[in-house]
Amino acid sequence: LDPFGLEGRGLESLITGAGAERVALEARQLVTFHPGSAVGNQLLALLAKRAEDYGEMGARAAAIAEEYPKAALGYQLRGDALRLAGEPAQALDWYRKAAARSSGVRQRAVWVEMATCYETLGESEQAYSYLAKGVTPHALETTHRDLYLRGAAAAMTGRVDEALALFQWSLLKTPDSDAEHRARVERSLSAFGVPVE
Repeated sequence: LDPFGLEGRGLESLITGAGAERVALEARQLVTFHPGSAVGNQLLALLAKRAEDYGEMGARAAAIAEEYPKAALGYQLRGDALRLAGEPAQALDWYRKAAARSSGVRQRAVWVEMATCYETLGESEQAYSYLAKGVTPHALETTHRDLYLRGAAAAMTGRVDEALALFQWSLLKTPDSDAEHRARVERSLSAFGVPVE
């Protein structure tokens, strides 16, 4: 499915660089010869996402899921397409399938997307539950923004002590270059009466 270990992260850079048009052409040719190509369909799905064509993105994702039913990629991309199209309830069905077929970092990323859907649906407890599973504070991949997101979910569900700890941790991890985020965290801490130096 991903012999070069790109996992989508590397593919994103291919569609934004100088050779993006060439990559799109090659991906279309690849899918012409092999309609179920994971790499070709993933590239075309990412291009569709960039163009805000969520129908096309979903179709490409469905092609991956059909060709590779035991892999998470197609299901996750289909969930992304539905979430971005403003259909969070339908996206959750696809994210559940992706979560069941993944583990580790990828599974945690799916759980975070599920939390976003639940939050959009106004289900704060469910959103918090999936953020708590998806954002592991001590994990290397957890960013200052992830910590803040989980803290905000904790605050919205009345878990004030946890929220404050996560906000403070987020503030400590915030790089100097992210002044906007730093200000957001400081406002959140101030709202709970915590002085910020």
